[in-house]
Amino acid sequence: MITYLKKHWIAGGFQRAEVIIAFGFFLAIIPALRGISVQSDIDIFYGAALRLRQGSNMYLAPYMYGMWYYYSPLFASILVPFTWLDIRILKVCWHLLNLFLVFRSYRLFCWYLPIPKAKTGILLVSTVSLLAIPAVFLNLLYGQLTILVLWCCMEGVYRFLKNENTKGSLAFALGINIKVLPIFFFYSFLLKQNWKRLLYLFLAVGFLLLLPFLWLNFSFHKEIIQDWLNLLNPLNKEHIETIGEGGFTDFASVLIKYATLQKIPNETSLNIISLNTLQVFWIQMVFRFLVLILTAWVILNLHAKTFTGRIKEFADLGFILACIPTAFPHQRDYSMLLCLPSAFLLFFSWLVLKSKISSWVIVFLLLDMVLISYVNFLEFFGGPMKFFLHQSRISGFGALFFLPLYVLWFKSQKVKLL
Repeated sequence: MITYLKKHWIAGGFQRAEVIIAFGFFLAIIPALRGISVQSDIDIFYGAALRLRQGSNMYLAPYMYGMWYYYSPLFASILVPFTWLDIRILKVCWHLLNLFLVFRSYRLFCWYLPIPKAKTGILLVSTVSLLAIPAVFLNLLYGQLTILVLWCCMEGVYRFLKNENTKGSLAFALGINIKVLPIFFFYSFLLKQNWKRLLYLFLAVGFLLLLPFLWLNFSFHKEIIQDWLNLLNPLNKEHIETIGEGGFTDFASVLIKYATLQKIPNETSLNIISLNTLQVFWIQMVFRFLVLILTAWVILNLHAKTFTGRIKEFADLGFILACIPTAFPHQRDYSMLLCLPSAFLLFFSWLVLKSKISSWVIVFLLLDMVLISYVNFLEFFGGPMKFFLHQSRISGFGALFFLPLYVLWFKSQKVKLL
């Protein structure tokens, strides 16, 4: 990476601007390094790996603050060597890995989209970088997996387009194995009737799921796999009544906050209509079904009429990722990083393709982008305002509004097929 930055600085122009933006970007997220010395989700990962090393089932009891380990045996196995070291070493390595994946994701953005090496390109990259800072900061601070998920999906599609099907499927499978969220891409490949990708992805997911049998006792691994899948069961009550102390973006958490009597720790009730658990479940199912319909229409109609080639693939990838923070349960402020590819595409169409877009759509979408990025960056706010924004689920409304505004953006513009 250092060689790359040095080469670009010498090149001047757009490349030098990239170096300046990167330097400013990393300066802005330096405060996240305090996560190395405080508790974060990495402590859960570390604890799960330690239990696995000791031959214990890491899914039978919670960790800090009553939180559970929801990730795969493979992920815990990868972290086992770090359990012989101080946890801060793992946190430093995790930060370095995530910073590298941010850099790699940017390089993939540049591959998918023909960004001009001029002032327009500088403006595009600068704007999207500013939008990305809060989410990257929160992912580093809380020791999250969203950066890894974003990279897995972008790398996966890139490898598929390069006809490197094994690498592409393994990239997706890694994300699915660890975080599950990229499983949504099975649906997208099915919509596009890309049977080859579906087959490769199915085989890769199965391979990573079974891989720990090579070093774990057969019956023990079978037991923990079953316990893991039980924890992930979407019909479990905790996945229906998604509660937590602020910062949640998924539709389920907004529904729980405004339409039930469910008590949320350290927050006041904003209940309006007092739905019961069964009613909440069916409303969520209907909402997710509507998201599936919208996704199919966007991929097969809206994007198909707007883009071709790798940009079309990038558009499909971005929209599916943008659905995750609102359609999947337990999504928080750091999940908004998954909206970044779609945001990049929106600004690309506006600044680079010079598309004419309805003024009110521009205003509302820009406001929404600020809402789902800097409103999440609560370092800017004092106690009372921070509490209000969190408990009001403002981020959740931002995630929810992003999808229809995205559709209106491309419906209101005229873009040349690329």
